Amino acid sequence: MKTLIFYNEDMDAIRKDIFNFLEQGDYREVISVKRVSKTVVNVVYVPKMQEQL
Repeated sequence: MKTLIFYNEDMDAIRKDIFNFLEQGDYREVISVKRVSKTVVNVVYVPKMQEQL
């Protein structure tokens, strides 16, 4: 699992950044999206496994 920490004074900007991350699809599963404070949101996710050659 990995954690992304989004920080911004503007919550709308954080939402936009989170939606951009979700649209990219660089994850297998999102475990949680949690607002930690007024300006910080944590996203815990399972990254995609890299294919072995």
